[in-house]
Amino acid sequence: MELEVLSAASRIYDPLGYLTPFIIRAKTLIQELWQRGLRWEDPLPHDLKTTWTRWITEWKEIENVQIPQLHGFSDASERAYGGAVYIKMIDVEGRGAIKLVVAKSKVAPLKSVTLPRLELVAALVTAKLISHVKQVIDLNMDRICCWSDSQITLCWIRNAARTWKPFVKNRVESIHELVKPEDWRYCPTKDNPADIITRGTTLRKLKDNRLWWNGPKWLHDESQWPKERLHRTVTKEIQNIIEEERRSTVIMMNVNVTIPPIFEVEKFGNFEKVLRLTAYCNRFVSNCKTLPERRRLRELTSEEMITAEKYWLKIVQRNEFHDEIQILQNGRPLPKENRLKTLDPFLDEDGFLRVGGRLRLSDLDYEMKYPIILPKKHHVVNLIIDRAHSNTLHAGNNQTLTTLRQNFWILNGRAAVKGVLRNCVICKKQETRPFEQKMADLPKMRTSETFPFENTGLDFIGPLHIDREDGCTKVYICLFTCMVTRSIHLELLSDLSAERFIQAFNRFGSRRGYPRIIQSDNFSTFKMADRQLKNLFSRPSLDKVQRTMIRHRIEWKFITERAPWHGGYWERLVRSVKNTLKKILGRTTLDEEELTTVLCEIEAKINARPLTFVGDDVKDADAQTPFHFLIG
Repeated sequence: MELEVLSAASRIYDPLGYLTPFIIRAKTLIQELWQRGLRWEDPLPHDLKTTWTRWITEWKEIENVQIPQLHGFSDASERAYGGAVYIKMIDVEGRGAIKLVVAKSKVAPLKSVTLPRLELVAALVTAKLISHVKQVIDLNMDRICCWSDSQITLCWIRNAARTWKPFVKNRVESIHELVKPEDWRYCPTKDNPADIITRGTTLRKLKDNRLWWNGPKWLHDESQWPKERLHRTVTKEIQNIIEEERRSTVIMMNVNVTIPPIFEVEKFGNFEKVLRLTAYCNRFVSNCKTLPERRRLRELTSEEMITAEKYWLKIVQRNEFHDEIQILQNGRPLPKENRLKTLDPFLDEDGFLRVGGRLRLSDLDYEMKYPIILPKKHHVVNLIIDRAHSNTLHAGNNQTLTTLRQNFWILNGRAAVKGVLRNCVICKKQETRPFEQKMADLPKMRTSETFPFENTGLDFIGPLHIDREDGCTKVYICLFTCMVTRSIHLELLSDLSAERFIQAFNRFGSRRGYPRIIQSDNFSTFKMADRQLKNLFSRPSLDKVQRTMIRHRIEWKFITERAPWHGGYWERLVRSVKNTLKKILGRTTLDEEELTTVLCEIEAKINARPLTFVGDDVKDADAQTPFHFLIG
């Protein structure tokens, strides 16, 4: 008997699916027979025989069904799902007609599948039917709309396929290939003709069902279409079903992020200008967010300048050490081959990458114990080096690097400093090397262990011109230098009389301690010198000076005549003072107090120069300077 049921259902020729709601009843009957395990020749049970008799009686009325035109529309339930396609035609007079074109139904699988998933499969069936109709009917479709009464299905379709788990993802991808996501709209269940497929119906009812043959009434007038494609009020239950299908895989991505600066720093050659411009930009942004009466309009503050500097340091580190920062933020150690591994780097509270080192228990300032790490090649780093070079009054490589090491650790810092100083225009103008003297053995009084300035060299610099109320006048600089520690002491003299020199010498002795030995140029060296300088070393003036030396038990020695290299150790410092004066003053004329202040600054900077090698290794000892011997 089962064979007879299958044969009867298969004899109906319905390629476009017009009789789908009627045929689905026979298909569900066949599925019921399979579930009960009946064989082909077994008779039908009494309950199923009644259903079969009613269906076969209706089957004879198929010839009475007349289809006005071949046009076409689709849904899902726990027992069946499918779709139907309708075509809406408008004639030349503007009259419209909607007819069913094609429909398709399938029985729900025996394996339990949730209703939302069946709704999605039904949507896929509809999308395939739409694609098929577009290929068969060679017409330019003005518009395509797909309708579903499932909010869950519409939510799945309207999101990216990769958002969902495999079952939903695969079917959403197929739907997106056939129909655009924005072409899906919501319609009420009562107006959905595909709902007839999922429930099944009698042939008599199907024949007179206008919803099945012509679609919903509001389809004729677009202004009557449902206003919203999806209900705004989604229940918690529906939301939970949607989220159950959401993919929860965490994707790890390694992205090199370059923080864009607020302006092109490469256009600037002075770091202070960069900081001031940055501070003003930050203030502008802050003032835009502040009430007019609370806005800051006066000169920049130190806090604003510090914030601007931190901004650029963070820009440099994020762009140059992005991978290292990411590793440390994740709590993992740097690889052995990493360029920063030997520095034992760490991230401070502000997110700066600093040198770890072995000075955690020292009393040094935080900035000196843990300097900020900077790359060698970056324009901001070059500006920082240039600023340190200017602050040290255009000192050399070692002193500039020593100053930088108090706050920053530049990778391969010596080479970076050399590269910047090599391009310093002021230094290029002032530094010349016409002749290099051959170095002789150092005398014993320069190599014996003594107190600072116990053995002192003496020389004069000048004349210089200063402004006074009575006009421009000459002044001189008296330079005292320690033969052993290479420290210097500068005194300003209004003239080179014996009285002025003795006063300057007493000031020096009172502040630095009186020396045991003083060495200076030979008297014959001053034959071509200034007249006042010759007067200082004339016999009457020299006697006054000698009496002062004897009173303090000081031995005054003169270098060998016509052997200026014996005084090379003070001549080198004379050159340092002169070069610094030229770089600072240029052609500017100062008054006496201003020049005295400048000399004190020069004295401090020269006494801060490194005497020993400044290494690139973080484990290298700090460089020794004259200040270490003077003030510890």
